[in-house]
Amino acid sequence: MRILHLIEGLGGLGGAERRLINDITRLNGKFTHAVGYLYSDDHFAPLLRERGIPVTGLGLSGPADPRTPFRLSGLIRRVRPDLIHTQLFGADFAGRLMGGWMSIPVCSTVQSSVYDSPEPFLVSRKQRWVDGWTARHCVRRLVAVSRFVRTSLIRHLGVPEAKITVIPNAIDPEPYGTDRTAQAAALRAAHSIPDRELLFLTVGKLNPAKGHRHLIEAFARYLSRGREGVLAIIGEGPCREALKRQAQAAGVADRIRWLGARSDVPDWMAACDLFLFPSVSEGLPFVLLEAMASAKPCVAFSIGPMGEVVESGTTGLL
Repeated sequence: MRILHLIEGLGGLGGAERRLINDITRLNGKFTHAVGYLYSDDHFAPLLRERGIPVTGLGLSGPADPRTPFRLSGLIRRVRPDLIHTQLFGADFAGRLMGGWMSIPVCSTVQSSVYDSPEPFLVSRKQRWVDGWTARHCVRRLVAVSRFVRTSLIRHLGVPEAKITVIPNAIDPEPYGTDRTAQAAALRAAHSIPDRELLFLTVGKLNPAKGHRHLIEAFARYLSRGREGVLAIIGEGPCREALKRQAQAAGVADRIRWLGARSDVPDWMAACDLFLFPSVSEGLPFVLLEAMASAKPCVAFSIGPMGEVVESGTTGLL
């Protein structure tokens, strides 16, 4: 079976990108894979190509780009897939419609539900309508990464329960269970964080859904009470400069380390004392699983699927 995986981009640390790589890696040899990414972000493309997976960038500017049907149909004709697998709204929208037009079955993996977010600006009414219509009429099967996401698809998009399969996100715990004391000490020294200094860590894209503004506000309040600590933030995104301005205005800029995108997350997990996850919209976050695999206490908002991962008061605090 030939599978064409469509995704918005391959540049972030997000769950969709990681789920795609995990699925292809675990299924490689059983199926023939090809990947198409709609926009320009291609950080993980070389990793896939090294494993023999053909990767094509379509160079589109957004969901409304008029070149979408021409470039996507050309890719589909070259790959000739038996199944189109989509993730994230832009790829869902284009892939579902094109699959229906070309009579190719479509499966979509849904990583989160912005429709249950307390932040209403995360999604427009038009996006909700398009997402719901294409999910109900153009998709053979929807894969939800948690029970919460399944419930959300039923409640907000009107998708029949029989059309949804829950396959939770998962990680390989081995990198997080090995002794990384030396690496952790080296990271602290390189970023001027004393061994006895309390180190808070968060990992995620710097976008509104990840709630970093709430974290910086809470961190400033924590420090204002005479407590000490350093906050390390791993991730890149469109909110980076606004968040740095917020930290400067709150007087905590010197206590925050902006680390950008990193490939040494297991080492930072070993180095930190507490993992913080302020996201306001999630499906089943990989980084929370990684923090728990690293035996780190976790603090997160009590939203969505967090209760499927963290038992508040026992394995963390919600």
